[in-house]
Amino acid sequence: MKSFASAAIAALAFSCISVSVLAQDQTAKPDAESAGQAPPPAAKTRLAAHPKPEATPNAKPRNQKEEAVARKLAEEQAKSAKVREAAKQKRVAQAQAMRPGMEVDLPESARAKTPPPSTPGVREPKALSTNAEYDQAITFHGERVRTGSRDQKVKSIRALSLTNDSRVLPIISAALEDTDADVRSVAAEGLGQLGVEECAAPLAKALSSDANAEVRTAAADALGSFNAKQGVTFLIAAAKDSSADVRAAVAEALSSYSSEEATVALLGLVADSDEIVRDAAVESLGYVADVRAVGPLVEILKRDGSQSVRLSAAYALAEFSDKRATQALTDVSKSDRDPAVRKAAAEALASAGDGE
Repeated sequence: MKSFASAAIAALAFSCISVSVLAQDQTAKPDAESAGQAPPPAAKTRLAAHPKPEATPNAKPRNQKEEAVARKLAEEQAKSAKVREAAKQKRVAQAQAMRPGMEVDLPESARAKTPPPSTPGVREPKALSTNAEYDQAITFHGERVRTGSRDQKVKSIRALSLTNDSRVLPIISAALEDTDADVRSVAAEGLGQLGVEECAAPLAKALSSDANAEVRTAAADALGSFNAKQGVTFLIAAAKDSSADVRAAVAEALSSYSSEEATVALLGLVADSDEIVRDAAVESLGYVADVRAVGPLVEILKRDGSQSVRLSAAYALAEFSDKRATQALTDVSKSDRDPAVRKAAAEALASAGDGE
């Protein structure tokens, strides 16, 4: 028994010594690391796979205060960017103000203000001036009339014709020599819009010599839109034009000129072989209201084969206080083969004067 007890005590003592040694070994490891020993490889791997937040350049704020600061900064940056973009757009818009396709807005005070004409489209010749407000517009559009595309030239001519500036006259006049007929037609319209005496000569040249009938028509219309001193002379010269459209335009334009020469030219045109020319001439005689036209208009009302021409003759005769006119209207209101002409004659008779 004593021998067994001694053995047990010895075993217990050995166990205590082993536990003490093990504890001393565990306590010694941190000392070894602090002394400069390398950490285990597994520890290096974990550090590489999970870096500290401070090592990440774009790390999110770690608390609400930092988040609020970051959010405010982002808002300020966005606002600043928006202001810069708006300023840029404004500069771009200003730079593009005179780009092709952009028309010049004319000040309301500078727009042409003319009284209603006594006959359609007619006004007295006016005088052009020079306005510094149009310096940039004239430079830009003048260059585009010379070198732009057809559409650009058309837009620029129309813009220039609204300025009433003397500097645009040579620019638009030169456009009458353009190779494109549409540009030349618009140039003729532009000169009519300017409506100054100096426009008559280039329009007369286009009316007499341009190869395109539409351009000649536009030139005739333009000459009829203002009372040029030599307008009647220029128009009479074109009264025998090969194009019926041009002759009709000449007849309409002559209504702007209350003169013996204009009446004589119109009385020649009422005998034209083309219906549209006769119709235009008859209507213009009503505007001119020269008593010498009464007899021919009565004959036209009774005998012309065109309904349209007879209708125009009825309304033209209503402008005269002449017994021959009222008698003819009375007769035709009862006897014309066309109901529309009879109605027109009755309406004209109701508005006609009872002249001697």
